[in-house]
Amino acid sequence: MKRSLTDHSPEPVSRSVIGTRASLLMLAAAGVYTIYSIYLAAAEGAWQLTAHAAVMTAYCGVSAAGAWLSRRGRPDTAVRLVTAALLITILVITLLIADIGLAMAAIGVTLTSALALLVLEPGNLGRYFIVSLVIGYLAVFLDIFAPLDYRFKIPALEVAAPLIAGALALVYAGFIARQFGDLSLRVKLVTAFIGLAAVTIALVAVVSNRIVSDELTHQVSSQLDELAAARAIEIGDLVEREINVLQTLALNRLIQDEVERSGGQNVLGIDGIEALDGLWRAADEAGDDAEPLVAGVLDNPVSAELRKFRTRFPEHVEVFVTNRIGLNVAATNRTSDYYQADEEWWLGAFNSGIGGVYVGQPALDESAGVLSIIIAVPIPANDRSEIVGILRTTLSISVLQELVSAAAIGETGKVDLVFENASVAGRVISPDSPEGPESLPAESLDALARSPGESGEAVYKGAPSLVSVSAVTVRDPARNRFFELLGWTVVAHQDLDEALQPVAATTRTTVLVSMVVLGLSSLVGYWVATLVTGPITELTRVAEAVRGGDLRATARVTTRDEIGALAASFNSMTGRLRDLIGSLEQRIAERTKALQTTTEISRRLSTILEERQLVLEVVEQIRSAFDYYHAHIYLFDESGEYLVMVGGTGEPGRTMLEEGHRLPRGSGLVGRAAELNAPVLVPDVRSDEDWLPNPLLPETRAELSVPIALGERVLGVIDIQEDEPEGLGEQDAELIQAIAGQVAIGLQNARSYGSTQREARREATINAISQEIQRTTTIENALQVAVRELGRVLGARKTSVELHSPVAEDEAGEQV
Repeated sequence: MKRSLTDHSPEPVSRSVIGTRASLLMLAAAGVYTIYSIYLAAAEGAWQLTAHAAVMTAYCGVSAAGAWLSRRGRPDTAVRLVTAALLITILVITLLIADIGLAMAAIGVTLTSALALLVLEPGNLGRYFIVSLVIGYLAVFLDIFAPLDYRFKIPALEVAAPLIAGALALVYAGFIARQFGDLSLRVKLVTAFIGLAAVTIALVAVVSNRIVSDELTHQVSSQLDELAAARAIEIGDLVEREINVLQTLALNRLIQDEVERSGGQNVLGIDGIEALDGLWRAADEAGDDAEPLVAGVLDNPVSAELRKFRTRFPEHVEVFVTNRIGLNVAATNRTSDYYQADEEWWLGAFNSGIGGVYVGQPALDESAGVLSIIIAVPIPANDRSEIVGILRTTLSISVLQELVSAAAIGETGKVDLVFENASVAGRVISPDSPEGPESLPAESLDALARSPGESGEAVYKGAPSLVSVSAVTVRDPARNRFFELLGWTVVAHQDLDEALQPVAATTRTTVLVSMVVLGLSSLVGYWVATLVTGPITELTRVAEAVRGGDLRATARVTTRDEIGALAASFNSMTGRLRDLIGSLEQRIAERTKALQTTTEISRRLSTILEERQLVLEVVEQIRSAFDYYHAHIYLFDESGEYLVMVGGTGEPGRTMLEEGHRLPRGSGLVGRAAELNAPVLVPDVRSDEDWLPNPLLPETRAELSVPIALGERVLGVIDIQEDEPEGLGEQDAELIQAIAGQVAIGLQNARSYGSTQREARREATINAISQEIQRTTTIENALQVAVRELGRVLGARKTSVELHSPVAEDEAGEQV
């Protein structure tokens, strides 16, 4: 049943029914969640989840009690009981379960406000909203600042709780929107202000937190990328440095000569080599360094040189050289066999006599008995490019372990060296494995399938981590291909919680600040709503008084904001209304007078039959009747190319008449009116490009030009000027246009009358001359009368008549 929120006397039965339904609905929702919490407690066995399930079970019982109380006609008690239990449950759950405080706060505020709005009197809504808001703030603060040691994390709940809170908020917002028209103005303002503030703050917080979090994540990832890349280059440089050291040693003249001599003198066949190799192996098994073959390799000048090298570079635990057919020539200590040409490292370094560098994968060296990497380089002859032997070293893996262990970020950030070559795929040197390479779990290998320099989240060594991968390389691009074939990768990794700790701290700060801002916004919204509704209520009272006919009622202007401006405008409106009603008759009288004046001008113009008198009468009547600054009239000359001023008011008008003032067709405002055959009104002449200033009229600020026309035929223009901007308007244009029509008719009448008069005078003169001629008796007298009268009429100083007699001819055709 829909209930008006402004109805202060709802039916008890209706409120009981609504309270019962609401309590049962909350009981159903709480029951579903309680079943889920019991399942979690049984599956995980954590005491926090057990306590969580117990609290939810208790709340189900309270919701059932609330439904029973509502059914018994006590909805107010039921709502108080259910909302109090709800808020307490939210606090307890926040103390038991981590990272759901904000969602719990939203659920508490939404459900508490909804129950109060549905069941209780409207006046109670504010108190319940404030209490729920305080509990919500407390839940958020507990979630942020309470220790995590005894709280349990439920990943599924971290996702579901915000979704449930959002859905409830949308439902609640829809309900408020439906009932919004029934709320008081203060409640509307507070609700709208808080809702808008909440949405705005949430959007700003989410966007800003996202931007800052992305930036912090990028910074953390960049640090990890830089660490992985730097350590990868350091490892590559270390290996390259060791190769360079060996190549330098291979250029030792003593070593070159001895190896070349040994290889050149060797004429043993396969059987002889195998026999010597078997003899060596037997001595090795017996640990006999005194056996002549072994002693010859260990005790010679080259071996002494190699031992000096090992002393300077102790990471090389075993160094020896072979000749070009793979037999030992010198060594720092006894090797496991004598013949080396069948070994992978020897074949790689000899490279069919071309020579190459061989770097092996980490392994246990049989003769040295240490985890190591084999490095072998060719020994060239000292005077030519021929390969005469191979120099091989066993590089202890400890140098790589030192580099790996030296790199760290925070407490959990470490660097691993992973070998991806087929022979040692998935093996890793790590600070966590000082004994040697260990195998990576399968899910950790998936973390390596990312582009170098692109760190990201992955499960590495069984823990969620931020991982960055960088291939071991060197600064010399020519050797990068060599290291790509090695398949060594540096993996920098850090526990995800520690890596993203700045992001989490930023998120907590953003949430905390947003909550504080929202709280302050709510208080400000309530204060502003109170401040706004007071003057509006007062203004409503005054409006009602004015509607009742009291035009002297005024609103108090207590502020200078928009409401104060509204009150002032309202007072101004009532004042103007009073003035309008009071001066309406006066305005009607003024309008009537103007119309009468126009009629009088038109009547008087109709009696004037002389054009000049008509023009002068028009300009004087217009100026005196309407008190314009200046008025004058232009008429087209006989050529129609110029508008000649034929009448003007005051001294400027007389001066322009004496000077024969005229304007070319189409010039200025007057010319424009004549061309358009339409009035041209310019309220401010200084803003019009076509306006032509007149030095005789320096005070002109507004101008009106109205054509004097008979249909499409324009006879001239009436020009009116005022000395104030906006001094002329549409009303003036209408009045002058009416006068211009009368002037056009008057001009036509005057010109017709003048033409008639001239014709009459001409006929009278002709008649008079005819009568005089008729009274004469001789031709000479008639001619004299005609000449005299024509001269008088035409104003000639001298007139004469010449007579010519016809010439007579005889019958022969000649003149007589």
